[in-house]
Amino acid sequence: MSGGLPLRLASHCRLLLACWLAVLGSMALAQAAPDVPLLDLSRMAQAADTSSPGLVTARVVEGLSLNTGPEQVLSLPPSAFNTHDSFKTYALGSSSQTWFWFRVAADRDAAQHAWHLIVGKPYLDRAALHHRGDDGRWLSVAAGDSLPNTVWPLRSLSPQFVLPNAGRGTNDYLLSINGDRPMSLAPRVQRGDLALADMQLDFLFHGIFLGGVVLALFLSIAFALSYRDARYAWYALYVFTASMAVAAHYGVGARLIWPHSPEWLHHMTLTFAHIASIVQLQFCRSMFLDRHRSPSLWWITAVVIAVAAVIAVVSPGIQSIALMSGLFMASVATILGLTVVIVALALKDRRQAAYFWLIAYIPLIVLTALTVVSSMGFVRFAWLPTQAVMLGVMFEIPVLLIALHLHGKHVHAVSVRSSTLAQLDPLTGFVIASQFDAVGDAAARAALKGQTACVVAMVRVLPAEYQDASGPEDRLKRIVRTLNTVAQEGDTVVRLGEDLFALVILTASSRRQAAVRLSRLVALGLMERGSSQGKAPLVLRVMAGVFDPRKLTWRGFRSELTLRMSAADAWGNKSIRFVPIGEPQNDADDTDW
Repeated sequence: MSGGLPLRLASHCRLLLACWLAVLGSMALAQAAPDVPLLDLSRMAQAADTSSPGLVTARVVEGLSLNTGPEQVLSLPPSAFNTHDSFKTYALGSSSQTWFWFRVAADRDAAQHAWHLIVGKPYLDRAALHHRGDDGRWLSVAAGDSLPNTVWPLRSLSPQFVLPNAGRGTNDYLLSINGDRPMSLAPRVQRGDLALADMQLDFLFHGIFLGGVVLALFLSIAFALSYRDARYAWYALYVFTASMAVAAHYGVGARLIWPHSPEWLHHMTLTFAHIASIVQLQFCRSMFLDRHRSPSLWWITAVVIAVAAVIAVVSPGIQSIALMSGLFMASVATILGLTVVIVALALKDRRQAAYFWLIAYIPLIVLTALTVVSSMGFVRFAWLPTQAVMLGVMFEIPVLLIALHLHGKHVHAVSVRSSTLAQLDPLTGFVIASQFDAVGDAAARAALKGQTACVVAMVRVLPAEYQDASGPEDRLKRIVRTLNTVAQEGDTVVRLGEDLFALVILTASSRRQAAVRLSRLVALGLMERGSSQGKAPLVLRVMAGVFDPRKLTWRGFRSELTLRMSAADAWGNKSIRFVPIGEPQNDADDTDW
């Protein structure tokens, strides 16, 4: 009896010890389970502002292999998990995964709605949502650049999933993400109807953007063909490549343009942006850089464009993401620096188009910088950075077209000035003799249109009685001043020789009115004696005829008038002679003044 008591006490002690160890083990296991933050859908469904998405606060584990499954993630020790921080930049990689573990709680009110989990990063390689089915097994759906957009659970611009059973109590969900570049991640949960409304708004926004791009392309191509101006072709190519870069970067390309080609999207995200920067530099170079004025910068820019083009072609085949990104950043930084130098030189020359170029790029550069800062997790904005950059590009495209139009006007004005200088005598500003026939053709068209004829007067300045004290230059200035005084708007003065000029009068309604003006011309020449002490008068001989294109061609009229003008030295005191040309010659019909 006494021997059995110690045995029974020992067995009871062992039982108590086993229970105590079980309690301690359960407590240890309870402490080992990571504390997963709870997202309450009920509060979101009842909130006054239900449009604000709920950012997912979860436990995160990084650097897991691609073969890791949900069960393996849940079996990890608590020390492997960290609290998710939406401001943190995660070192994602194509050969590793980052896992998010979060819990969602809901009641009957929240169960009335569908709930979406949104990962707002269009250029993720793969994002997969894992959840338990009704039989307890883990199920998963995936989206991302490595999959065609047609097989995504929701064909959106970025990975988006419907949370199954989100309205039934508390559920655990796992989200695995991998990509080829570091980025900040802020998954969010939003009510289904509001998420679909936002998705439709995004599609509308991107549709407007693509419509504006297509319109700008058609306009620039039409201008390039109409004006034979290569700058419009470079603008069209820049608009196309820039729009494709935006489409690849923000998901609209995968959704609307190439939904069946994830490989194209994966390789072209950086390549299109690189090509757009190269075309932008060539576009800027064609507008503001003169090969003869800045030959060194012109050749440096050409070499940079060639090297950057080679990098853009070979970069998709580079396996090292760090090397590809480094080459991309170095090339784009060099291109941006050269663009700043070229635009600065244009601003120094006060080129109006350069100011509009600057206006076009400042908002885009600022918004792009803010987007990069946001994507790296340093700051968070209430608005979507994708929409901000879209607005910057939509603002840039028409302003660049305005800059190109102003540059075209500048080039046209220079061409007109050059053409005008080629048609005008540099000493007098009168039309040169080789353009006399063109003036006559214009006079003929004007005469036929008005059903009236014009008066053409040849003016010869006879040799001075004595040499002017100030020389021939001063005498030429007096001739120019005298002829400009008589010529009215619409009249043309032509210099045919050293002392021979022609005055085409379109504004005279009658021969007598023209004679009055020619008499004034002669009188002004003679008045130089009284107004200019020590200077010889301008002795003028004027041979005038009425040109009627319905009776005689311009060349026949000019030849006969020139022949009669050759006898001006024998006129004596007669200063002005009107002759009928195109009719039988009769000197008795000549009218002298």
